[in-house]
Amino acid sequence: LGFWVLTIVEPVFNQESQSVPDWVTSGLGILFISLGIGFKAAAIFETGFNTYYWYDMITHIPNAYFSEAGIYRYCPSPTYTLGRFTGFGVALQYRSVPLAVAAIMDLVLISLFDRWVEQPFVKKMYVDKSIV
Repeated sequence: LGFWVLTIVEPVFNQESQSVPDWVTSGLGILFISLGIGFKAAAIFETGFNTYYWYDMITHIPNAYFSEAGIYRYCPSPTYTLGRFTGFGVALQYRSVPLAVAAIMDLVLISLFDRWVEQPFVKKMYVDKSIV
C-alpha cells in the first residue's frame, strides 16, 4: 500500500519548491543519507551486529558486547533516532512530501517501539541483572 501511495500520488508543492535550487536539496539529501548510514554503522560498531538485529531480544542470550560507549554516550538509541536521517535525506533528494511524511511516520513508530518494547527489555536484561 505504501509503495502504491508513494508512486501514484501527484507531486505536491512542485511550484513552491522550484525556488530552491536542485543542488541544495540534493546536497542536503546526500548529506542526511550519509549521516544516517554513518550513525547506524557507529551503533553496529559499538554494540556488535547481534544487538543491532535484536539477537539478544529474540534468543534471550545477553550480548557480550553490550556497550554504553561511543555514540551511545551522546544518544541512547542512535539507530532509532539519528539513523533515521536516511529517510529524511531521501525525501529531500527527491523533493517528496509523501516520502517526508513516510519518514516522519517511520521515526514516530520506531520511537514508540523503542520506548515501549526495546528499552524495557534492555533494562530487564542488562540493567536489572547488573550485566553492564
